[in-house]
Amino acid sequence: MLSRAADHLFWMARYIERADNGAAGRVASKAHARAARVKARSAGRRQNTGVFEAGRR
Repeated sequence: MLSRAADHLFWMARYIERADNGAAGRVASKAHARAARVKARSAGRRQNTGVFEAGRR
């Protein structure tokens, strides 16, 4: 019984860690795309970052 609970806790921790790492990667990716858009705007041109923005053309 104890080993089974330990096994469940181990895998739950692994899944949480993977989810956290995936979320951090997405946040970094969005920040990079945002920085690229700001840089392009300051240079007077638009840059296609491949990210769909609702309401923008």
